[in-house]
Amino acid sequence: MSETYKHVWGDLARQYNFAGLLKTLVDGDEPSRLALIEKNPISLSYAFDVYCIDTLDEVKKQYAKAIEERHAGKDNKAELRECQHQLQEIKVIQKLTAHVSVANYMKEHPPARPAPQPAPAPARVGPRWHLCGVCGGVGRTRCSSCGGTGTHPRSASRTRYDGSIEYYTEQVPCYSCSGGRITCSRCGGSGQVLE
Repeated sequence: MSETYKHVWGDLARQYNFAGLLKTLVDGDEPSRLALIEKNPISLSYAFDVYCIDTLDEVKKQYAKAIEERHAGKDNKAELRECQHQLQEIKVIQKLTAHVSVANYMKEHPPARPAPQPAPAPARVGPRWHLCGVCGGVGRTRCSSCGGTGTHPRSASRTRYDGSIEYYTEQVPCYSCSGGRITCSRCGGSGQVLE
């Protein structure tokens, strides 16, 4: 047990026998673990979780030391396996306590049911709309000024380097539309007209 844990949680760990509880949980099977966790609320405490984390650190140190000894030639397969088993089982216990803790919280604080939605308003009887026959429901028609191209040809001239004049035609944007399309004059751009 680390000095920090001994200082902060030591009395509580001794009072509730965290070492014995953890050993019982490690040695048990899953159904007995769940039963013990559910009947022993201290196993769901933050203090016990910190104890498990601290114990994991201690087992990891033992495991590292056992690996060094193994590299030095010592035959300690049993010790290595025991450390691996403890590491694996403590992690399983941490998952179980977290699962039971969440399940207990959900029992005590069930999720709120969504508020009932109001019934949809009855359909209004009113004017009937249909697609505009001029634009086909798009809301835009071809520009009559540029023919839908979006540009107009313009004749221009420029002086060449030798002093002669060159005449050419260039395309300039149409000032009557945007990209060759204008707002439909029949539906006003909505794409629908009254029957």
